[in-house]
Amino acid sequence: MKRFLIFIFFGFCLFFISKKYIHEKNHNEKIYIGIYTDGFENETFKDDETGQIYWLHGNILPLIESIERERKGDKNRAILTAEVKLKGIDEGKSHHELSESGDRDLTVTEIIDIISQ
Repeated sequence: MKRFLIFIFFGFCLFFISKKYIHEKNHNEKIYIGIYTDGFENETFKDDETGQIYWLHGNILPLIESIERERKGDKNRAILTAEVKLKGIDEGKSHHELSESGDRDLTVTEIIDIISQ
């Protein structure tokens, strides 16, 4: 019985690890490092590696909260920036009304680190 429970436990572990791997592989999840800009109707991210501009979607609440704390300390700055490391999925050409022709959409799945503000 003990061996059976151990087998079931490792089976579940293997299932969830493989499910996560397959999800990341199928959705081209990637780690990005770059500059996040928060301003009036402007939440963009510029990738350091490629220089590509992304409009962010998804789980960006921790990033916004950090920026808002910084904004309270310096009310004269209309636009704030932060260097961030995040994990996300490139969704292709941006359809945001303020985006320029080369901009892309990035769905953020995880904020890994806010490097500096």
